[in-house]
Amino acid sequence: MSLDLLQVVLVQTRFPENIGMAARACVNMGSHSIRLVAPERWDREKARPLATPKGQGVLDDVQVLPDVSAAVADCSLVIGTTARTGGWRRSLLSPEQAAGEVAQALERGEKVAIVFGPEDRGLDNDAIQHCQRLVTIPTNPEASSLNLAQSVLLLLYECAKAVRARQHEAAGEKAPVVRTGPNCRRIFPGGKRG
Repeated sequence: MSLDLLQVVLVQTRFPENIGMAARACVNMGSHSIRLVAPERWDREKARPLATPKGQGVLDDVQVLPDVSAAVADCSLVIGTTARTGGWRRSLLSPEQAAGEVAQALERGEKVAIVFGPEDRGLDNDAIQHCQRLVTIPTNPEASSLNLAQSVLLLLYECAKAVRARQHEAAGEKAPVVRTGPNCRRIFPGGKRG
């Protein structure tokens, strides 16, 4: 189980550079698919420098689709991202909760989409109607807007972490211990240090 079946869907992006950074985030976390919905400006060459060499393959395989419906048609679980809360946008998942649902769906071999809105306004209500669940990244209320690529990275990190935890659980292993700090090292299963 990996993030191969996870589709990152970017709706009406404004800046190709953000797509490049999102491609880098995808590769960092083991996802390899970006679908663009009606991008305002899609220029692969402007995106390339920010994707870094490892993200070039993701950029080369980007699919451009006309609407959210087409972008998520083959996905059994569609999670939309939002910074707005209240009103009918209730029952919002945390990134950890969303990642748990993603990991379960991927384990069943299902395709999953995480949908991100335009940089300047987020997903509109029409796009959200195609999502079964909504996730919000808790931030400082005075600065709730995140860069698109940062949001992609954060959610994919949580998904990758949840997938690894399920793999270790299925194998009857303890999850790797991760300690932070200048004098700490990561300890992997089997006692190897990183």
